Order: sequence, then C-alpha cells, then structure tokens
Amino acid sequence: MKQIKILDCTLRDGGYVNNWNFGYSNIKSVIKNLSDGNLDYIECGFLKNINYDLNKTLFQQISDLEKFLPQKTNSKFTLMVNYGDIESSNITECSNHNIAIRVAFKKEQYKNAIEFCKNLKLKGYDLFINPMQTISYNKSEFLELLDDVNAIKPFTFTIVDTFGSMKHEDVITLYDLADKNLDKDMNIGFHSHNNLKLSFSHAQNLLDKNSHRTLIIDTTIFGMGRGAGNICTEHMTKYLNDNYEIIDNI
Repeated sequence: MKQIKILDCTLRDGGYVNNWNFGYSNIKSVIKNLSDGNLDYIECGFLKNINYDLNKTLFQQISDLEKFLPQKTNSKFTLMVNYGDIESSNITECSNHNIAIRVAFKKEQYKNAIEFCKNLKLKGYDLFINPMQTISYNKSEFLELLDDVNAIKPFTFTIVDTFGSMKHEDVITLYDLADKNLDKDMNIGFHSHNNLKLSFSHAQNLLDKNSHRTLIIDTTIFGMGRGAGNICTEHMTKYLNDNYEIIDNI
C-alpha cells in the first residue's frame, strides 16, 4: 500500500492572514504541538531576502529556523521559496537533512525556476517543486514540465490548486499524468485552496488512487490560509486515523 503523509503549512500559508506575525512563542508552540502529534512535515514559513524578525515566519537563512525546532522529533521541516524572493547563492549548503526546501513559481517563471531548483538540489536539499496554478499548463506543456522535473529528480512534485478552481476531473487528470510520467521514486504532493469547497473531497479522491507513490497532502490548522483557506489538518488527520490507521496521537 502506498504511503500517505501530511504536510502542515499553517505557519507559511496561514501567514497570509496575519502578515506572518505569529509571535515567537506561538511559532515555537505550533511547531512543538504538530511535532508531538507526529505530523510528517511541518512547513515553518518562507525563505526570502528580508530583514529577519523572530516574531514572523519569514526567514532570511536556514539557521534562523533551527532555533525553533524541537530536539527530539519524528517530523521533518520545510521552508517555501517563492521563486525570485532569494538568490540560490544566498542559500547555504544543506547541513540539516531534517529541513527541506519547497520552490513555488508562476508559469512564466518556469524555465528560470527550474535552473534555480537544479542549484538547490546540488546544495544537497530534499527538494519539492511546486508549480503554481498547475491547471494553467496544457497537456503538452505539463509533459514538458514533468520531463524537466525528472532531469532534476526532486524529492516531491506537487500539484498546486492556487486559486481553488480545479474540479475533480482536473485533479485526477493531472495526477494520472504525473504518476505515469514522473520518475518512479518521486513523491507526488497536493496543495489545494478551498474556494469551491472541494479541497477535502479532492484529497479523498487522491487517496483512492491505485499507485505505489507516496502521496503528500498539504493542510493547515483550522484551514487557515490565503483566500478561502486550505484542507483542515484536524479533518485530514482524523480521516486518515479512522480509515488508514497511519497517524498516531493527533
């Protein structure tokens, strides 16, 4: 049976609600509680070229994050880079393999963003490639994108429903193309916004797909996120506990 994992991105996507000003103690508390709940991945904010403020989940360098991480944990952690927010030369070589980087980019940035991703892979990071509004690629464009992704061999390729506009058939079509054409060892992720109130349903449909691949589903606490928000962490983890028995202590 394929593995199913959850990536909670409250501290990143939820930051669109409060300008990422969660406060130092709340950042530590959210990370600790999610870690204690055995969440597979915890996304802690954005990595970008800014003046760092320890009360915000906007990080200037990887080392800024490390002070928030628990000493003992089964979780792994991620930071998101919106392509163009930081130069790859300003990102240090990977020294903590519990921290991965996710790279998001717009369609018009795709070719340059792929080169950026190559550089991060060479620095030793587990890499997630997240093309924004994935539905905007037609079939031939999407297959070309998958070929370029295969050349990098990232840890995960994520289908992203940026504006919550995807219907069920859109999600399944993109997933099937990715599943058929990506390198067999690559994970597939799913990041959805709930504008059409379909996010949880989309995730359930993907769980039913017959595939050997690990599926990584993005969620947030209470669904906190940009616009209509995301899949609720508490709903998704309960559903998995009730039906798949893979997450404990949530």
